[in-house]
Amino acid sequence: MGFAKLYETEEYGQILVKIDTNDETNPEIRYFFEPKNLGVCSVATAFKDDSDKSWDSAELIFNDVCKEKAKSVVKATLKTLDL
Repeated sequence: MGFAKLYETEEYGQILVKIDTNDETNPEIRYFFEPKNLGVCSVATAFKDDSDKSWDSAELIFNDVCKEKAKSVVKATLKTLDL
């Protein structure tokens, strides 16, 4: 398993998906993208604690991310921003 996935999309350009830790050292899956007229944006799914169970859940979700799922996360994020 890697720690990052990069997808090139027609609608949103590049989408980078990364599994890492947040400031509280809990696992998170973060999506990076750059909408038109904005800088690089990101949105994350963070997990409750740094236990093995949280890491197992984060890795399961990260491994399941594909181009279509990454695009749906970006689309939903942009919709909430009304972009």
